[in-house]
Amino acid sequence: MHSSIRQPKYEQGAALVIALVFLVAITLLGLTSIRSSTMELRMAINEETRITAMEQAQAMIDLVESDEANLPVSSDGANVTVGCYADPATAACPTNTMTLNTSDFDGDVYAEVIRLEPAVAPMPRGMGMSGDKFDTALFGIVGGYNRSSEGLGAAEIEQGKIKPLPKARGINN
Repeated sequence: MHSSIRQPKYEQGAALVIALVFLVAITLLGLTSIRSSTMELRMAINEETRITAMEQAQAMIDLVESDEANLPVSSDGANVTVGCYADPATAACPTNTMTLNTSDFDGDVYAEVIRLEPAVAPMPRGMGMSGDKFDTALFGIVGGYNRSSEGLGAAEIEQGKIKPLPKARGINN
């Protein structure tokens, strides 16, 4: 018995060409998804770095505000730098008059307290204190975090603080 298999003459590798086209399409789709995933990962890392920097700067402000000694009221007048703290490695502040425990911070942090004008201001409404018994001192507090040299972000936040002061008792009070 003799059996022969015939191959039609019009089949000349069409399946191979189709398979290669699908392989190229799948490869391009895979490369695109890898590139997109890498970009999304970089964006997530940048966002995490930004949030960490903001949180560290705000925590520095909160630390300054937690100690009343960092907000001194003196007769020197207004618009003077009251105190400053910087990481000794950066030496960004001209004075180091605040004592802050920065051991819990991750990286270079700094703070500056500035007494704002006027030297004494009336008590604003809504503070829950009597305006005839209290005045206020106004402060600007700057808190910062900087690890940009390591690629870990930097942030600086400025925040106002109102400190109640008992009114000085004089003839008209």
